[in-house]
Amino acid sequence: MNDKPTTSPAEPKPVATSANPPFGLVDLAMLGVTLVWGLNFAVVKHTFAEMLPLTFNGLRFVLSSALMLALTLLIDKNLRVRRSDVALIILTGLIGNGLYQILFIKGLALTTAGNSALLVATNPIFIALLTALFGLERITPRMWVGILLSFAGIVLVIGSSDKGLGINPHTLPGDALTLLAGLCWGVYALLTRPLVRRYSPIKVTTLSMLAGTPLILLAAIPDLTAQDWSAITLRGWGGLGFSFFLSISMAYIVYSKAISVMGNARTGIYSNLVPVVTMIAAALTLGERVGWLQVGGALIILAGIYLTRAGGRR
Repeated sequence: MNDKPTTSPAEPKPVATSANPPFGLVDLAMLGVTLVWGLNFAVVKHTFAEMLPLTFNGLRFVLSSALMLALTLLIDKNLRVRRSDVALIILTGLIGNGLYQILFIKGLALTTAGNSALLVATNPIFIALLTALFGLERITPRMWVGILLSFAGIVLVIGSSDKGLGINPHTLPGDALTLLAGLCWGVYALLTRPLVRRYSPIKVTTLSMLAGTPLILLAAIPDLTAQDWSAITLRGWGGLGFSFFLSISMAYIVYSKAISVMGNARTGIYSNLVPVVTMIAAALTLGERVGWLQVGGALIILAGIYLTRAGGRR
């Protein structure tokens, strides 16, 4: 999903949900989140025309962290955690917010918005593989089919070029960085499992954001010093506001609420729509060409993600 380390919370504690809650306001809100997340890739690419990638990332994380801190203090009233969990929280922040975001933003700057959205959507595949590797979950035959399908789709997406199937040298560096970001998110999801059993999702996410923001700012120093601040127009500042306020903070709150009402499986279905929205938005606003091989790869990736999610249900 998009800016997953910040826009996607760690999996919360299991909650009691109805087996099949009717379509309602929460579904409508999640459709809105899907639209916001899908548009965010194109919005960020447009903002890069005025703001250097790591400048953009540093600014939005400072703003997002401040807003999430205020929301956490309003909802949870405190930031207290066990002393024994401090090191783990710092590690989750460095990997799931700091390293992930640096790789994601640099990757998005070097590839197309459509490719980035599709490759970010494969995060559940990395999570499934890592949880199986560490013996936390068993990969069922159906999940293996989904994982293999998704990787086949990735090959098609990365290998889609104007001349047909073949390595695209223009997007390959960005595609590779985005896949590495997906691996970081998988590690983050693994590390946060014990934390979300003891603390609320919003507290875990906020603390990990606060822990990761210094690394993001450190990496952004060259871009911050080189940034031509006079070149940033209202459109550039608007793009920053859209990304930090709607795509990160507000979307996170809606996503958390949706999981508590509908459960992870049904909420996750909406996340699968994000690449579709992104590809349409990128074609209309960025002029990105979508070839048949990329469309085929997208469909195969989404089918693989669905099988991976569904195959893991008990």
